[in-house]
Amino acid sequence: MKKTILLISAFIFSTIALNAQNKFSFGFEAAPHISWASSNTNKVESNGTTFGIKYGLRGDKFFGDNYAITSGLMISHTSLNLIYKDSIEFNTVDNDFMADSGSAVKYHLQYLEIPLGLKFQSNEIGYLRVLFEGGFIPALELRSKVTADDYDVDKQELTEGTIPLAVSYYFEGGLSYSLGAQLALKGTLFYSSGMFDITSDNGDREDRITHNAFGMKLGLIF
Repeated sequence: MKKTILLISAFIFSTIALNAQNKFSFGFEAAPHISWASSNTNKVESNGTTFGIKYGLRGDKFFGDNYAITSGLMISHTSLNLIYKDSIEFNTVDNDFMADSGSAVKYHLQYLEIPLGLKFQSNEIGYLRVLFEGGFIPALELRSKVTADDYDVDKQELTEGTIPLAVSYYFEGGLSYSLGAQLALKGTLFYSSGMFDITSDNGDREDRITHNAFGMKLGLIF
């Protein structure tokens, strides 16, 4: 037990020392947001916005006083409301069903996001800094479910119908407030937009459905 404690202590102190030399910061953040779909065809339409949230760890590796490469690990819970003008088959763990033309369908999606971007922060103005960043968000799908009220389907897990990898670009801007001792609060607004289709539709369709989000990030930076 003593050896374990010593090893953990040595790791913590070496990490702190390395962070100080390399100007590395990390933090926790949560991001409530609204989501909506974009479609390239009239056969599939967005059916309004939905509420979601993402949360996790973020880290910044500075290569100057005010510039950094930023990344992290975020768990995202989001959803999309769609109306299909043609019939479409859904394959779920519980059963398969065919949704008729005009059916309203809701996708419930969970992703592991690994954002990668460039971050700029201003010099301190009092206790405040202006923050801006932009980049890309590769995301690995962890779970996908579907709800279709007309067919008594409520959050049934899909076995087909979505693509396991999603990529978005994003922009984010806001402020951080220093609490002293290298601790700060972060508050920003962000917008992200999907770059590729997130539905596979068993390969039967050529539609391109992408995911968009707008929201707020609240975090604590160390």
